[in-house]
Amino acid sequence: MRYKRKQLSTLLRNMKQLSPPSNFSKIKVLVSVFLLVPVVCSLSMANGNRPILISQLFYGYKIEHSYAQFFLIAIKIFLISLAFPTFTNIVALFFCVLCHQFCLLLRALTNETNACQPIHFTASKQLTILQKESEIDNVLAMLQDYFSVTSLLVFGAYFLCSVSTLGYYITTAYTTLDISIGLMLTMYAVCSLAGMMSILYVAGGLSIELNRFKSAFCRKLQERMFLRQGIEEIRPYRGPFDKPDFEFTTCGILNYNRSNMLTVVGALLTYTIIVFNSKDWS
Repeated sequence: MRYKRKQLSTLLRNMKQLSPPSNFSKIKVLVSVFLLVPVVCSLSMANGNRPILISQLFYGYKIEHSYAQFFLIAIKIFLISLAFPTFTNIVALFFCVLCHQFCLLLRALTNETNACQPIHFTASKQLTILQKESEIDNVLAMLQDYFSVTSLLVFGAYFLCSVSTLGYYITTAYTTLDISIGLMLTMYAVCSLAGMMSILYVAGGLSIELNRFKSAFCRKLQERMFLRQGIEEIRPYRGPFDKPDFEFTTCGILNYNRSNMLTVVGALLTYTIIVFNSKDWS
């Protein structure tokens, strides 16, 4: 645990050195919304069908007093909602913010490369740009090392929540469906689907920005070569081009790229069809 805290501190310190402080006002608003979710869920569930909730949440133990039912349901739902989806949403938001910062750094480096005239794209300028790219790449490796397991657990929790919510709606008759439970599960499902799509979209942008930088650098080298006709040109360092294309991976199990967004949606639709066809409608 201490090693993880130290690793996170080092990651944030290196990120701060690479990029200036950003405006986090929108992020603060999102965190405030996430923290309101347990309050909304606990109050809505406490005002729902209390006998059913008491039997489900307290393992059949009967509580007759109405105020005791209200407070016990509210407290337990608050704690459950605080763990999921509030905590997982905050972790996913933190991960997405860091990935977005890397995308901005790579985009700025690409723009700097494109803005440089071929006549000024000398060996020293190339090494300066490649040094910046190497610093970003080193911190990016730290990000992947720290969030490899964490993001996999968060993504898995999101996916399982989406699957269980779909299964609940398909297998539960509408006449026996409790409104408060249905609303809470719907909120969980929306948070889960939005979380999965956000992680895949933002983290998937890293490989896109890296490929854009490589293309811009190669194009500028080509323009420089045509301008100088290869005379007195030093063969450039090919470090970033000899490396394999970067993809954020979680323990080698799941690659975060934007094409997997359709894969996740397809998996959920397939699960829905299988459960729907296997249900006994008689």
